[in-house]
Amino acid sequence: MTVVGKILVFLNLVFSIVVGVFAIMTHAAGTDYKKANDAYHQRYQVLLASQQASEKERADLRNERAALVKSFQEAGVAFPELKDPAQAEKVAQRAVALLEQRGKQIADLQVAVKRSEKEVGDLKKTEAATRSASEAAKVDILRRENEAKQLRKSVEDLSARNIELVGDFNKLRDRTVTAELSLATTKEYSEQLLAEVNRQKIELVQLKANFATAGTGGKVMPGTPTTPPTRPDLVKAKLNPPPENIEGRITRIDGNYIGISVGSDQGLARGNTMLVFRLSDSGKYIGQVRIVEVNPGSAVGQWIDRPRYSPKVGDRVGSRILGN
Repeated sequence: MTVVGKILVFLNLVFSIVVGVFAIMTHAAGTDYKKANDAYHQRYQVLLASQQASEKERADLRNERAALVKSFQEAGVAFPELKDPAQAEKVAQRAVALLEQRGKQIADLQVAVKRSEKEVGDLKKTEAATRSASEAAKVDILRRENEAKQLRKSVEDLSARNIELVGDFNKLRDRTVTAELSLATTKEYSEQLLAEVNRQKIELVQLKANFATAGTGGKVMPGTPTTPPTRPDLVKAKLNPPPENIEGRITRIDGNYIGISVGSDQGLARGNTMLVFRLSDSGKYIGQVRIVEVNPGSAVGQWIDRPRYSPKVGDRVGSRILGN
């Protein structure tokens, strides 16, 4: 075997060792991380390209050797076995330069492998820190969810209590309105009863005066009262509510008359007196009307006295206030 062949064999051996070392190091440094895998793949492509370049260089050397052998053969001279020191030195220098180049490439690959191993370690540390932070975040989320559930329950309890308080307040307000309306109605009844008593006193005085003059020839007996009691302005019409508790609403207003949404079908009759009141606006007693016209499902009432407040369509009209 010639020196060139030995050199080529040695180069192939070195290259095979380099490829083997690189393959072992690549296999040892392989991980499941895509980034490291991509980096190794790129380096493998570089090494493959380097191998292809080496193959090309070896092919060039073989071509040069074949051309040299052919030139010797054409000259009728046998191909020397590189006994010429200059030619052998030249081939040796070229082989040494190639080995140095391959050695530098191997050193660069080793540095790259170490760098990749460090990156993989950093990635593992980052993953561990991320996993730890994720676990801590899960614990914090569970704690906040429990706090939210407790706050939600507190809000629901407060809402229920608020609804209960609103209901109690509405009941108390209704009772207050009922009491105020009942007070106004009682006052109205009292005035009407006082007016009725006053009217009866007037009739009694007149009867006594008539009786006194009847037995004296038209003269009034001494001590017989001839003047009616004071406050004759309190004389008013008698109350005449329906026998049943009837309640309707004002449907229309026409001067001193109002339309009512109940009639004879509900037990209302002509001459009955009805109370007019309003539950809104803190409750108002408006006045009293006398039924002057009755239909099966409606009626017409006339104000007995001047309304205390301006009536509105929708105000309540009943024989009693809130069932009292």
